[in-house]
Amino acid sequence: MASVRVNITVPRELLGKIDEAAKAEHRSRSEYLRELARRHLARDTWEHLQAIGAERARQLGINSEADVERLVDEFRAEQSEE
Repeated sequence: MASVRVNITVPRELLGKIDEAAKAEHRSRSEYLRELARRHLARDTWEHLQAIGAERARQLGINSEADVERLVDEFRAEQSEE
């Protein structure tokens, strides 16, 4: 993937913390910020999927692990009848 140079403005104190964290992980500032962005985007995706799952569970009346087990058992029973 081709890289593109970007400029951002951050408070001096924050930049110091970023540099300290990057140094502790033996990374460059750029690599540290790239990884931070990747993790943030992955977390956002995961939170979105969790919200979709929670809404679907609500629609299906799933409130506990017991509800999940019951639905799995019902599905398996239906499949064995076919």
